[in-house]
Amino acid sequence: MLNNYFTLHHLSLDLDARLQHRHIAEIFSQTRDTCVVTFHDFPESLIISCRPDLNVLYLHPHYTRAKSNTVGVLTACWGREILSVATERTDRIVTMALDGNLSLHIHFFGSVANIVLVNPEQRIVDAFRNRKKYVGTQYEPTPQRLPPSGRTLYDIFQSLPSLSVDEALKNAFPHLGSLVVQEALFRSHLSASCIAEQLPLAESQQLERVLDTLHGELSHPRPRIYRRSTDSSVGTTGHRHREVPPSSQFSIIPLQHLHGYDEQTFDDIHEAVRSCVSFRESAKNLTSQKAALLAPLARYLERTQKTVHALQQDLDKHSRSDQWERYGSLLMAHITTLQRGIRTAAIGDVHGDVEIPLDPSLTPLENAQQYFSRAKRSRHAHGEIQTRLEQLDAQTVIAEKLHSALSSITTREDLKKFMGDHKTELNHFGVHKERDAQMALPFRAFTVDGGFEVLAGKSSKNNDLLTLKHTKPNDLWFHARGSSGSHVVLKVGSAHGEPSKKAKEQAASIAAYYSKSRNAKMVPVAMTERKYVRKPKGAPPGTVVLEREKVIFAEPALPGS
Repeated sequence: MLNNYFTLHHLSLDLDARLQHRHIAEIFSQTRDTCVVTFHDFPESLIISCRPDLNVLYLHPHYTRAKSNTVGVLTACWGREILSVATERTDRIVTMALDGNLSLHIHFFGSVANIVLVNPEQRIVDAFRNRKKYVGTQYEPTPQRLPPSGRTLYDIFQSLPSLSVDEALKNAFPHLGSLVVQEALFRSHLSASCIAEQLPLAESQQLERVLDTLHGELSHPRPRIYRRSTDSSVGTTGHRHREVPPSSQFSIIPLQHLHGYDEQTFDDIHEAVRSCVSFRESAKNLTSQKAALLAPLARYLERTQKTVHALQQDLDKHSRSDQWERYGSLLMAHITTLQRGIRTAAIGDVHGDVEIPLDPSLTPLENAQQYFSRAKRSRHAHGEIQTRLEQLDAQTVIAEKLHSALSSITTREDLKKFMGDHKTELNHFGVHKERDAQMALPFRAFTVDGGFEVLAGKSSKNNDLLTLKHTKPNDLWFHARGSSGSHVVLKVGSAHGEPSKKAKEQAASIAAYYSKSRNAKMVPVAMTERKYVRKPKGAPPGTVVLEREKVIFAEPALPGS
């Protein structure tokens, strides 16, 4: 629901109140398909994401532009006054009216999301994405699809033959979005798959009343985030058909069909959106981690399948030991009737006649001995192959269980526990090597509020290693001001959401503790994002320069002390 019409509408109302008559300072991009709008007389920045997987906008309280790897965009907007912010009626377009009769249109349409600057003649003068394609062309907004008026829901359904109820609702009320439609069906005790035109009048009227209630709730939003509980039965009700929701869901209304989810409400819609984006990005990182861990297991299972196939073919070759043994015995029983040089011998026993192939260069005795040797080798090989197949089968069962369990993990905490509980098995399949290497890094490691990981350097060279090799651009970096000591890094992606104020204070306390100011009651600690920390060429080990920083006064202490 991040880019649902109603969410965008309420975001626009809030932005209109906050940004009206503010002046744009600059617009820049330092992440693909995402731009940041800053203002001369307003401390917060507006984040606009046109990523295909994340169409969203929200205010960020302390977003700063990096010194490198950024590019200014939509420069014709810089310095202009914002006159208003509004959404197009029932459409996912946010329009920012600027002085000079210019308008900035922000389109949230999935993979074709974009920001275009339009002049009074309705020509596009600049664009964030695909600039060459759009600049100079006529701006043609998406035709608005207005919901029907003056008709009952029952009449609307009768005019939409063969459509399921959820399809009919989305067709008639495109502004609602999938999540609200799903909620409406749940509250109405209806299956999404039932045919709309076959819905009885009473049930259509009940659904219409539910839609009226939802419209009322959507007009008075209370932002919230739903996160999937560890209970596998979450949100399931036998007679109510619905799709399984994602691990996290943003909404501006209560969602009864997520009744078993953990719910967190917010007073500020921007904070709610920002938290949801952070949570999803963390989940995306978890997905990447899992994919990297699942890959060795998948490769093992694929290799094992090929090995088993080859062994089974070998097993077939060595399954004729009894036949070779019989050939040898028959030759020995008729040894006096056979001569060297013959190529076959037709001999019968109680099981019937058999034609035995012979090597004409060998004597009948030598041929018999060769069949006995072949039978012995086949039995031995057959036993070894059978044992190997049993071993592979047992290992395959373990690998498949690990793969299945790893695939179902939804939190970093569960992943860490899983990796610890199954370390031996994972090592056997080559999964744990990368994790072991990470855990073996020569840094002090701590866990602070929210489950975030904090690493601290042990020496000047170790500080360089931590800061320059084992830290991501958005990780938070700490160091006691005016005093030598450890570089300390709070790994932002190591837990869900954004680090809390308490987590940052705990990391600052760690930096104060591992400094020469440890005995002071309070120590000033510099905090910044890693991307604002650089090492001058030729500087001694552990020496860095900060481009931006915030000072936190912290008591020297370690978590839990």
